[in-house]
Amino acid sequence: MRTFQNVRVFLVEDEFLVGSALQSDLEARGFHVFGPFPTLALAQAAVGADEYDVAIIDMNLKGQLAYPVADELLRRGVPLIIQTGYSIPDLPARFRKILTVPKPYDIEATLDAVERVLGRPADAG
Repeated sequence: MRTFQNVRVFLVEDEFLVGSALQSDLEARGFHVFGPFPTLALAQAAVGADEYDVAIIDMNLKGQLAYPVADELLRRGVPLIIQTGYSIPDLPARFRKILTVPKPYDIEATLDAVERVLGRPADAG
């Protein structure tokens, strides 16, 4: 199993089952998960509370777009992964070059994306 010991991930996901599964899968692989934050307000309140190594964000949070949270993470230099059902052209131009993992949720695709944005493979394990 691929692991990422002590990697701090900021997680924004509004679907309870997806957020819970992603949190559980990430924690089982050694991540420290902050979230999942299911609303824009909660994510905005939490984004500046700590330092993160990577962020995984669902851009549509019950009809509210998480663009302000993504902008703040990018401003802080946090590598970002967008997990969404939207296609790349549907995103604003400033987000189109960010690595996107399509829904439905797939832990292996998410871990591949983490390896790419961190620029290193998972720990042997």
